[in-house]
Amino acid sequence: PCRMAGSHTDITERKLAETELLESRERLHLALDAANAGVWEWDLYSQSNRWSNQLWRLYGLNPDSCEPSFDSWLQSVIPEDRAAVAAATKNAALSGAEIKIEWRVRDHDGSTRWLMSRGRPLPDAEGRTRRYLGVAMDITERKNSELALRESEVRYQALFENINSGVAVYE
Repeated sequence: PCRMAGSHTDITERKLAETELLESRERLHLALDAANAGVWEWDLYSQSNRWSNQLWRLYGLNPDSCEPSFDSWLQSVIPEDRAAVAAATKNAALSGAEIKIEWRVRDHDGSTRWLMSRGRPLPDAEGRTRRYLGVAMDITERKNSELALRESEVRYQALFENINSGVAVYE
């Protein structure tokens, strides 16, 4: 070549932004793993869904088993909870309200786990709810603790009601 032309551009700011974005993603994944949670997005117009890697595991699904969708998620819900969860989700979407639901899934080994999801409506330019962005997390431990507490209260109440002695409580 007889002649060359070129230019130089300072890309320091772009590189810093890329590094910050990668670090932010790492923090998000760490937080999701620590919380045993996953993130989802649901576009009401196209009915498309996006699920984080953690969400597949929570739903008890293999990422290669299906496309992320409302119906795929609903099939992961145990049959006893399916109708109520579907109705609550669809009612929230129709009214543009937050999604707040709890349901059960069954693992491959047959055990049951409780999940909770919260989804925030995101409006389009005209103010209509176009999509939802949300999180789902495993709340099995909390549900088991609540059940154990209720059972303990029932036992205590039965004992208290059937005792043949007087009881006094001093504080």
